[in-house]
Order: sequence, then C-alpha cells, then structure tokens
Amino acid sequence: MNRDAILEVKHLSKSFGANAVLKDIDFVVHPGDVTSIIGSSGSGKSTLLRCINLLETPTSGDVVFHGDSVVDKKVNAAAYRAKVGMVFQSFNLFNNMSVLENCIIGQTKVLKRNKEEAKEKELKASLENAEVAAKNPVFAEPIVKQYEDLKLATQKKSEELKELYGIETEMGDLAVAINTHRSKMASMDEEYQQKKTELDSELDKKQAEVKEQIAELDKSVRKAKSAADEEIAEYNAELHKKREREADEYEYKKKLNHRIDDDEWAAEKAQRETEIQAQENAIKAREDVISEKEDEIQAMKEQIDAFPDKLAEAKEEAAREAKAKADKSFAFEKRSLEADKKHAEEMADAKIANLEAQVAALREDNAKLSEKLDDAYKKMNDVATATVQAGATVKVVSSNDK
Repeated sequence: MNRDAILEVKHLSKSFGANAVLKDIDFVVHPGDVTSIIGSSGSGKSTLLRCINLLETPTSGDVVFHGDSVVDKKVNAAAYRAKVGMVFQSFNLFNNMSVLENCIIGQTKVLKRNKEEAKEKELKASLENAEVAAKNPVFAEPIVKQYEDLKLATQKKSEELKELYGIETEMGDLAVAINTHRSKMASMDEEYQQKKTELDSELDKKQAEVKEQIAELDKSVRKAKSAADEEIAEYNAELHKKREREADEYEYKKKLNHRIDDDEWAAEKAQRETEIQAQENAIKAREDVISEKEDEIQAMKEQIDAFPDKLAEAKEEAAREAKAKADKSFAFEKRSLEADKKHAEEMADAKIANLEAQVAALREDNAKLSEKLDDAYKKMNDVATATVQAGATVKVVSSNDK
C-alpha cells in the first residue's frame, strides 16, 4: 500500500454482460499529480471515472482513497463523493447561476460551508492553479504573457464592477423612493375610503334614529285617534240615552198634564224643542271639532309619509358636500404627489439611460476580453495537443486537496 498516494486503482475490471469494458486497470495518483486518460470513443474512459466515483460498481478490483477501500458496500458513497468529484462530458450546469456559483454550490450544499468562505476558497484555488500553470515550461511565453494581461484586465474589471454596484445601489434607493410615493398614494386612498365609510355609517345611524322617531310618532297618532274614537262613541251613547230619557219624560209629562191649555203646552213644547235644538247644535259643534282633529291627524300622516323623501334628499346633499370636500383635499394631494412622481421618474429615467450606456460599454469590454481569453485557450490547447502528439508527457502541478 502506497501511503503517500491520494488514490489507488488496483486490478480494476468492469463488464456489462459479456462485454468487458475495463480489464485489470492499475494506476496511482499522488498529491500534485495531473493524470490524463486518453483513448478512443467507447474505450471505457468515462466508465473508469464512474467506477472511481462509485457511480458504477466495479466487477472486480479495488479503489483505495487515502488508504481506505471504497468499494465496500458499507462505505457511505455520498460522504466519499463529497471529497472526490466528477465533471461529466455534458457539464449539467445550472443556467440560472454564474460560473462561480456553479463552482461553489457543491461546497455550500454538500460540505455545508457558508457562501463567502466557499467563494474565497474557489477563487484562491483557481488563481493558484493558474499561477502554477503559467510557471510550467510547457506553455509558450506569449501564452504566459496573455495570462498576465488577462489577470490585470480581470482586476480592472472587478474595480469597474464595484463602481457599477454603487450605481445599482443608487438605483435601489430611487426604487425605494418611488415605492414610498406609491405607498403614500395608497394610504391617502385608504384614508378617503375610511372617511367615506364613516360618513355613510353616520348617515345610516341618523336615518335609523329618524325611522325610530317616525315609528314612535305613528304609534302616538294611532293611540290618539283610538282614544278620540272611543270618546266620540261614549259621547254618542250618552247623548242617545239622554234623548231617550227626555222623550220618555216628555211623554209622561204630556200625559200627566193633558189638562194644560194649548197655549201653555205650545210654549213648553217650543222651549223643549229649543233646548233639543241647542243640544243638537252642541253635538254638531263637537263633531266639527272632531272633524278638525281628524284633518290635523291626516295632515300629520301626510307629513310623515313625505319625511323619507326629505330624508333621502338630505342624505344625498350631505354625501355631495362630504364628497366635494374629500375630492378637493384629495385632488390637491394628488397633484402634489403626481408632480413629485413625475420628477422622480424623470430622474430615474436619466439614471437608467446612463446605466444602460455604462452597461453597454462594459459588455463591449467583456466581449473583447472573452475574445482574448478564447484565443489564449486555443493556443494553450494547440501546444498541449502538439506535445501529446510528439509523445511527451504533460504534467501540470495543481494545488493540494482543499
């Protein structure tokens, strides 16, 4: 067992049915080694890597990581993969993330590192790898110079991005001011609706009170009319009885005094008729008084019937006055807020136009840097390809395991 080795592959074989893809593979990886697996398509390169990463179970042989075998079924494959990664032929990157975010997601989700720590480690490792690669004699001097130029350009671009971040922060402040303005408008509208609701509630309350008073008044009128009807009925009954008694008394006296001469009888009869006529006149006057009271009651009922219409008119008038006052206050506030909003929007448009111009310039610079970077990578690939075709061994020293 090689205790200095990071990874050992011993007599590894993998078959799919009768097709033997890997046969007795052996190799060792030490700290700082970069090992290339070269072969034609379908020769088993990806299968070997999948076996090392336990995505495939080897048919035979062993994989040893830091002195411990990992092909045992008792090994926690997820914990092992947290230390040994594999990049697939199709990268399967997350489209909604940047390159750096795709690089650090494994550290944050699997190794449970915080985002800033993972970003710092990833950037540090990338720079160390680039520094080591630049010092390797396999790369031509122009490629190394291009790397140095790219490094300086990247630093400059980082400073420009920091300045752009400050501009974005200012845009955020403007957005907050605009949202505050909108919130104030909504608050004023809510206050107007609340005042309107209070006025409607007060009007409903007054209408209920008036209806209650109308009901009490109608009840009093019915009670007074009933009492008057009872009084008239009692008076008529008493008058009828009195007339009957007087008629009986008259007949009795007539029979008793049949000897009185005709003159005396005529005088007495006239007196009696005068008294009866006076009584009938008194009854007629009383009936006229009762008729006047009935007319007053009828007029009062007509006023009561007309009261709801007058109440509705009063309610509409009160609502129009309240709405006019509220509209006048709201219109003044609205004009002021609209002027503020227009000014804020003009300022925001100017800022946005300036930012768009700066972003366009930055995009143009990024395009130029990308072209330089692609050219450098192409030259590096050409040099490495030429070296491999010449039969040389390419060995790039990487950073230690993080």
